[in-house]
Amino acid sequence: VVHTLVNSDKTVQLQRELNSIKRELVMLKEINSMRLDAGHDPTAESLVSIEATQQRIIELITELSEREAAAELVIRQIESQPAGAVKGTL
Repeated sequence: VVHTLVNSDKTVQLQRELNSIKRELVMLKEINSMRLDAGHDPTAESLVSIEATQQRIIELITELSEREAAAELVIRQIESQPAGAVKGTL
């Protein structure tokens, strides 16, 4: 049970990071758009940062999907156990 709670805390932390980094990406793109509107090219640093941010989003989505699949597997395993068998495993 403790392991499950720790994992769910980690999942919440990862989801918060994903939400935050998605907002960051929107802001980075908006800044580049404003630079373009003002007649300036985006900086190399901002383009690298956007690429890194997009990669991190992909990593987080992948990790969260894997965690969700693992959680669903555990739930199915628990549900398939005879009623008294689950108590002894926790």
